[in-house]
Amino acid sequence: MLHAPILCAMKRLKDVDYKILSELFKNARISDRQLAKRINVSQPTVSRRRVMLEKNGLLDYSAIPNLEKLGLEIVAFTFAQVKEGNLRREIEQKITDFYKTCPNVVFATGGRGLGLDIVTISLHGSYSEYAEFARELKAEWGGYVGKQDSFIISLKSDVVPKSLTFRDLIEYLKKMQENEG
Repeated sequence: MLHAPILCAMKRLKDVDYKILSELFKNARISDRQLAKRINVSQPTVSRRRVMLEKNGLLDYSAIPNLEKLGLEIVAFTFAQVKEGNLRREIEQKITDFYKTCPNVVFATGGRGLGLDIVTISLHGSYSEYAEFARELKAEWGGYVGKQDSFIISLKSDVVPKSLTFRDLIEYLKKMQENEG
C-alpha cells in the first residue's frame, strides 16, 4: 500500500491543488493569472490555494538547472556504514559539521538498506574532483564509518531514459491520496 506523507501536513488536497502543483512543477514562475487560465479556475482561487500550499510547507520554490550545462560532470551517491560502538549523535554532528563546508553536497541523510546507514548526493565538475571529495570523506569519517562506497553517474552519458524533473510527481501524489481514501 502506498503511504501518503502529504496528508500529514493537511487532511486532503483538493483536485485544484494537484492541478496547481502540476503546473508549478512545469513552470514555477507562472503567474497566478496565467495559472488560473491554464487550469480553468479564478485567479483568487489560485492565489488562496497557493498561499495555503506554501503555509502548509507543501510548496517551496527551487529551480532544477541543467547540471551538465553548468559544467558539472559527475553526480555521486555515496553510501556509508556506521561502525559498531560509535555514538550516533556524535557521528551525526560530525557529519553535519563537515557537510557545512561542502557546497557541492546537495543531500545527505541517514537511512537503512544494503547494510548501510548514510547516503550523500554530491555534484562534481570532473572525476578527479570527485576522487578528491571521496578522499576527504574517508579522512573525515574514517574513525566512524566502516564500509563506504559510491555510485557515480556521468552527466555526459549518451543514454538518459528519464532526466531529473518533478513533472510526473503529481500523478504519483494523486495515486497516494486515492489509495489512502
